[in-house]
Amino acid sequence: MTDTTPITATEQWFDGRVALVTGGGKGIGAAISLELARRGADVAINYHHDAEAAGHTAEAVRALGARAVLVRADITEPGACADIVARARTALGPVDLLANNAAYTQIVPPAQLTVETWRKMFAANVEAAFELTWLLKDDMRERGGGAVVNVSSVAAQRPDPHLMAYGASKAALESFTASAALALVADKVRINAVAPGFTRTPRVDTVDQKTQAAILARLPLGRAAEPEEVASVVAFLLSDAASYVSGQVVAARVGP
Repeated sequence: MTDTTPITATEQWFDGRVALVTGGGKGIGAAISLELARRGADVAINYHHDAEAAGHTAEAVRALGARAVLVRADITEPGACADIVARARTALGPVDLLANNAAYTQIVPPAQLTVETWRKMFAANVEAAFELTWLLKDDMRERGGGAVVNVSSVAAQRPDPHLMAYGASKAALESFTASAALALVADKVRINAVAPGFTRTPRVDTVDQKTQAAILARLPLGRAAEPEEVASVVAFLLSDAASYVSGQVVAARVGP
């Protein structure tokens, strides 16, 4: 991954490379899995609950001519990250690209926020990203370099009492991104984050219509982002087209 020749939008960015996408079965994760496959990558798709959606995503990846493997695991469980990496390696080979997309989100009134919820949020949203990155960095270095993208959120920079734990965990993820990028620069491992705003996903579909309407009314374009619009930013940051970009948080949204 040392070639810095400019890449056009029509080229296969990831031929011969293997990507691991956590939470890659649906929503933004599925869009990332498909975009990377469309660009030539073989994809290990981690998922937790929705086997049907993950299966459909894997089928779509294969229909694009790429290899796909499904890896079911709860990234917050001890040993889960190591197992995910081992299964991805066995099925597809060493991992070159990592998209830390899986997350735990819960809207919690401050009076109901517990230590258990706080810890679970950080385990899913920060600790797993750290562990997977550290498990894969040596493989990436040995193969000439690699790239990691952590999926953050506008909540990291926009205080909301009902998203206190979630926002804090995403802010921590962004801090990890910046520090890890400096720590791994000599290994030619780039690490960036993408911070989407309101995005149309199955999770958003569970939000009541009145709340959705209020959010959409505040958005400059009057609509939510599509998962594919976030995935294209993730793919760019994972590609050699972003070879001089590391330690950055890119806002995949319109406006602040």
